[in-house]
Amino acid sequence: DITWNTVDENQQYRYAVETIYTNGISEVTFSNIIDGDIVAVNDLFDVAQQVKVYPNPTSGFVTITIEPGSRLIGPIQVYDALGQLLEYIETDSILNNTIISDFSTYQSGAYWLKMQLNGQTVSKLIVKK
Repeated sequence: DITWNTVDENQQYRYAVETIYTNGISEVTFSNIIDGDIVAVNDLFDVAQQVKVYPNPTSGFVTITIEPGSRLIGPIQVYDALGQLLEYIETDSILNNTIISDFSTYQSGAYWLKMQLNGQTVSKLIVKK
């Protein structure tokens, strides 16, 4: 999850996935650079907390839950780690503030969900096993 108060859409950010093994050894298993406009310039902590995405990491279906009273505007966009738009998840069939999306066809790696919630952009990172 993005937890910065603001993200500069004109900057690039590096992120990494670190794997920590049961023997205590860790290594960076994936890293990339992403443009700030993909991460979201208005990703405020309180609004981002109104969206839950689980299980994360996932090997198949992902459940996206929106807090009651929150207003989701338009589809949810799915981006790969290179910032390329992969698909739109339609939100017009949301049931009980929940959307289920199938990630089973995606390759292992990092993916971003980007959505408009209460007039602000929220991004969530999903790791596909």
